[in-house]
This record gives sequence, C-alpha cells and structure tokens, in this order.
Amino acid sequence: MSLLSGPQSATRFNIEFMPPDGPNFEAVPFRAIQDGSILRESTGFLPFEPGVWKIANKSWAFRIRSDKRTPDANQVKEKLGQLIRSEREDVGPPSMFKIRELKALAEAEVLDSTSPKTKMIECVIIDDILFVGSVSNADLGIVSAMLLRLEVKIDFKTPWVDAGLKNVESPLFNYRHAGESVLGCHFLQHLIENNPNAMPEPEHGQAKLITASGARISITGAIMPDLDQQLDDHSILTSVKLIQINAPVTFDGLSYRISGLKHPTKFTHWTETILDRVERINDLYEWMDEQWREWAVDHLEAFIGDEVKQTSVPGTVRRDMTIEIETGNMKTKKMALGEFMERVKVAEKITHLKNSGLLDTVDKNRDNGLGGVQIKKEGEVLVDVT
Repeated sequence: MSLLSGPQSATRFNIEFMPPDGPNFEAVPFRAIQDGSILRESTGFLPFEPGVWKIANKSWAFRIRSDKRTPDANQVKEKLGQLIRSEREDVGPPSMFKIRELKALAEAEVLDSTSPKTKMIECVIIDDILFVGSVSNADLGIVSAMLLRLEVKIDFKTPWVDAGLKNVESPLFNYRHAGESVLGCHFLQHLIENNPNAMPEPEHGQAKLITASGARISITGAIMPDLDQQLDDHSILTSVKLIQINAPVTFDGLSYRISGLKHPTKFTHWTETILDRVERINDLYEWMDEQWREWAVDHLEAFIGDEVKQTSVPGTVRRDMTIEIETGNMKTKKMALGEFMERVKVAEKITHLKNSGLLDTVDKNRDNGLGGVQIKKEGEVLVDVT
C-alpha cells in the first residue's frame, strides 16, 4: 500500500519542529549497496522525480528507501556444515571458537550472493502535518528516525495526543506502541453503533477485538453476528473495516490509523495525483476528528482522570467535571471538560484561518471564564468563541 497508487494506508504526524527552509532531504540520500560490499543495510531519502522535493507551498513529497540483505538461514547452515567437514578432515575437530569463525565466514559467503530486499515508504508533508503511506510500526519507526537526522521532529497526530490527554490504563491489555489509546477503541465502538455513515462491512468484513479475558481475536467474512456477540460480552473493538460514505476503509481505533482506502485517480502527473489522494485521506481523517469531538463532549469524562474513573458511571457525563491535561514541560493543568472542548475548537479555527492566510490578529478576553477569543481580519470579527 502507498500514497501514490493502489489502496491507501496512512498515518498522520504533527510536525513539532522543522528547519525554517524545510527539510534538506539531499543531506541523507539513498545509496545502493554495491556488489561485494560488507554492508547489510542502506536507508536514505529518494524523490518521486529526480530533483523534485517540493510540490506546493509548504508541501514536500519524498520516499524513504531501505535495502536490507539477510543471509538465508538454511543456506548458512548448509555452508557451515561444509566448512566444518573440511576443517575436520584437514585439521581435526574444530573448537567452539573456530566454529564461530566458520559461521561468520559462511554468512559472509551467503550474503555476498544475496540480493537486498527493498522497502519503499512514501510520505507527504503539507503545512505542519506529515502523512506516511503505512500503518506498520516498523515503517513508522524508520520514518521518525530518518527525519530526525534532518532535524525534523514529529509526533503522532491523534485526538488524545493533540489534546495532551494522559493515557488511559486498561486492565485488559498493555499498550505495545506509542500513540495508542483505549479511548480510540471506545470511540470506534460508539461510531459503528450510532453513525449510519460508518457501518461495518457486512459480507467481506474484518474486525479485531480484545476479549474480556484479554485475548486478541480477529473475525472475518460475515462478521455482524459474531461482532455483536463479542460486544455484548464486553470485548473491546480495536479495528474494523467500515463502509464509510460508500468507500470501504479499515479504521484502527487503538492507533487512529486508516488503511485499505481505494480512491480512483484522474490525473496524469504524479504531483496532482498524490495531492488529490492525500486530500482524500485528510478529508476522511477530518471527518473522523469531527465524530471524535462529538463523542468526546458526551463520553470522554467517563474514561479519563482518576476522579472521573472513581465517581462517574460510563455513559453519564457532565461538562463541568474536571479533566487533567498535559501543557508541556512535564506540567499538567486541570480544567472543566466544557472549557477544554471550547479551547480545542478555538485552536482548530485559528489553525485553519492561519493556514488559509485569513488570520491577522487574535484578541484574548482573559476576563471570560471560558477563555473567550475573537479572531479578526481587518477589524471584522471572523470567529467569536465565548
């Protein structure tokens, strides 16, 4: 799966820091492994078209190529056996130290005739968001490490990360990877149960769950009877294949990632194609973000904060209940959920207006208990949130 062609998979990241002139991809170019080289792995940046990195204002498209040679274990074992027999015939039974030397020699000989396996990861940066054409944690780790070499720092873009919410512990499982949260699972279950535009694929479906005993299970095909039964038994839905506005897509609630999105292209030039396909991905993510905000207002308090977990009943919330958020520099701040949701809306509107060139000034009314904000353009109030 990629961004440019075929079914699309995508993971979003926030760009936390980037050099003022943009990334210098040519500082870490991909270099092929030459014949006879002792190198086993080579990773670097490649453009989609020679010399073309920037595809629009504050937008870059690039690929990360990783070539890796791994000697086949069976061939190494066979070659090692041959070397040990030769050593025994010529000198005598080899010592353990000698066997280690012969094994290294066998691996080198097999490696010399082994072609590297190539992995290509497609990425697009638009403004301050990075789209990676993969949902594999191994691929995402490569992208993060490579961009760090260009002084570009990224972090997962999920609703709970953006809001600075502390991770919610679950007795059913331990988080395996960064960016995961059980909040996304609860949101996904509510989405399929209450939104007609996000129905599970009924005939050729796929779903992953964590049962009440902590077992991870997958169901495929005509999943609805089994899915309903598992949810009735208090299993947690982690991912499911959806029919979202007539387009099938798999949404992973645990990590907030999409995959398997099919989007036909009508352009001939690759820059138009990739921008169009990334826009489709972004539209889907923004739709999910909107559903999350609606869910959060009524349900978030049931899952976050020690006070909330001790006093609230799942499904019953109040906008005046207190939540705790991270504000940076290892500091935390408590505020009412109603205030928090209003601030999220303000931040999103400010970001949108700033990116579209509409933002001149922001006047903050500090006397307002909800942190009211007026956004003005040439004296005209564009947004007034109180």
